[in-house]
Amino acid sequence: MTDTITDTRDSHSHSHGTTSLADLADLTDHILLQMQAQSAYDDVKKSVIFAYVLWATCGFLGGHRFYLHHNGFGAALLVTVGGAGVIWVVDLFFIGSAVREHNAATKAAIFERAGVPVMYAG
Repeated sequence: MTDTITDTRDSHSHSHGTTSLADLADLTDHILLQMQAQSAYDDVKKSVIFAYVLWATCGFLGGHRFYLHHNGFGAALLVTVGGAGVIWVVDLFFIGSAVREHNAATKAAIFERAGVPVMYAG
């Protein structure tokens, strides 16, 4: 049995083995929206490696936290010079998860604005 494509623009036929041009157009629009949302996310997602570089070079001044838009936390590190170094060292263990959380929230917001579901595989 082979699938067929029919030109039924006014009626969306959903019988087994038949796909209308309107259905294909809807699918194409959805895929394009998803690709645009993924591209927008790729443009703004944060890098774990860069966050660690910031932590190592200016983390005691909150650089890695400002990078993740954690401005309050960054300001606290700046004023206390990394919490006298203690918070700066402890933060080493939280950078990866902070970047992942930031990226997940950013991706969800971008995809929601685009009106498409978030694809979490990568």
